[in-house]
Amino acid sequence: MASFAKAFSALRALTNYETMVRPPYGRREMNLPRTRALLKALGNPERDYGILQVAGTKGKGTAATSCAAMLQAAGFRTGLYTSPHLLDVRERIAVDGAWIGKAAFADAVSRMLIHVRPLRGTAECPTFFEMMTVLALLHFRDTGAQAVVLEVGLGGRLDATSAVPPLASLITQIGLDHIHILGKTKALIAREKAGVARRGVPLVSGVPPATAAGRSIAAVAAEIGAPLLAPGPDLRIRTGPPKLTGDVGSTPVTIQVHGDRMITAAPPVLSRELARDVGLAVAMLSQPRVRRRLPVTRRAMREGIAGLVLPGRMQIVAGPPPVLIDGAHNPDSARALARAIRETIRPGTVHAIIGGGADKALAAVAAVVARCAPEVRLTFTRPRTHPRAADPEELRRAFPGSRSSDDLATALADARNAAGMTDLILITGSMYLAGEALET
Repeated sequence: MASFAKAFSALRALTNYETMVRPPYGRREMNLPRTRALLKALGNPERDYGILQVAGTKGKGTAATSCAAMLQAAGFRTGLYTSPHLLDVRERIAVDGAWIGKAAFADAVSRMLIHVRPLRGTAECPTFFEMMTVLALLHFRDTGAQAVVLEVGLGGRLDATSAVPPLASLITQIGLDHIHILGKTKALIAREKAGVARRGVPLVSGVPPATAAGRSIAAVAAEIGAPLLAPGPDLRIRTGPPKLTGDVGSTPVTIQVHGDRMITAAPPVLSRELARDVGLAVAMLSQPRVRRRLPVTRRAMREGIAGLVLPGRMQIVAGPPPVLIDGAHNPDSARALARAIRETIRPGTVHAIIGGGADKALAAVAAVVARCAPEVRLTFTRPRTHPRAADPEELRRAFPGSRSSDDLATALADARNAAGMTDLILITGSMYLAGEALET
C-alpha cells in the first residue's frame, strides 16, 4: 500500500486549477464524462447513497456543513465533501465528522490510479479536483455512508460534483467572484451555478427572484425542468439580530416552506447571512423528494443546528482582545463580516490582517473592512500555503497608512502588541489565511 504522502503527491502531479490565477474554463478542462468514466470503472459508488449538492458564491460551505450535521443528528451515516481545506487536505472528505484516514486515502488513490495512469498525458486524464471528488465518493461507499453532501468547487455546470445525480440541489447566494471564469455579472455567474439543475430534481435557491441573478436561475430551472423553490411566499427565512455571549455567537432564524413553519432555531453563528444559509439547508432537507429517502425530523434539525461547528467562518478563537477569523474573500462576504462586527462586537479599533489570492478582489475586501469600525488599521500579508497569493506590498501601496508583513505570525504578534482590551484583531481575506490562523 502506498503511503499518504506518496498518494497525495500523485494527486498533486495532476492538473490542478486551484493553483492557477486564471485557470481555463470549458468542457475540455472540466469534463463531466471523464469523471463519470472513472466512477463507472470503480463500480459507480455514487449509487449507494442519497446525494445532496450545494452551490453558491458564498455560504455553500455553511449550508453543506449544516445539511450534514442535521442528517447525522437524524441517525444517517453522513459523508461531507468540501473545499478548499483549512488545515489538511483530508478534511475535505469526512464521514460523521471524522476526516478520511491516511491509510484509507492512500488505498483509495491506489485503486483509482490503476485506471488513471494509462490516461496521463491525454485529454481523458482526470484533474486534481476530479480525482478528489471521485476519491470522496469512493470513500463514502467504503465506509457505508447513507447520505452524502457535496459542496460544489467552482461554478456548477461543469463542476465534478455535477457528474452524479442528487436528490436535490441548492444555490445559496450569488456574488461577483471568479468573474474572469464564470462571467462579469451576477446574472452570468448565476447561470453557471444554476447548471446544477436537473430535470425533475428540486432546486432550492436563496437568491431573490426579482434580481438579475434570480431571473437567471429561474430561466435555467425552467429550461431544464427542475422544480424551483426560491424566496417568496413558498420560502421565507427570517433572521434576528446576532448576539455574542463571551466567545460564542448565535443568530435566531425561522424557516417556513410552502406555508409550513419548519423550525425556529439559533445556530451558533455570528451573522444573519450565515444563519440564512443554515435556513436554506433546512429548506433543501424539507423537499418531499429528499424526505422520502432521507427523512429528518424537526427535532433532528434543531439538534444538528445546535451542534454546528464552522471553523474559519466568523469564528472567535482568543481574547482579550478577541481574535475574529473569517474567510471572506469577496466584497459581499466582507460586507456581511463588517455588519456582524458593527452589530455585535462594536470594537474601539480593529486591527485587520488581510491576505488571499491574486485572483480575488482583495482591495475591495480591504476597502469594506476599513469601514467596519471607527478606527481600522490594515496590515496585508501572504498566506503561507496559498498557491496564488496576492503581493502584500502591492496592496499596502493602495492603502495609505497601512502596513505589510511577510507572514501571519509576525502580523499577529504586532497586532497583539498594539491592541487594547476593547479592540478587535481580525484575520480575513481567504480560507487559506483562516486555516493558518487556526494553527497559529
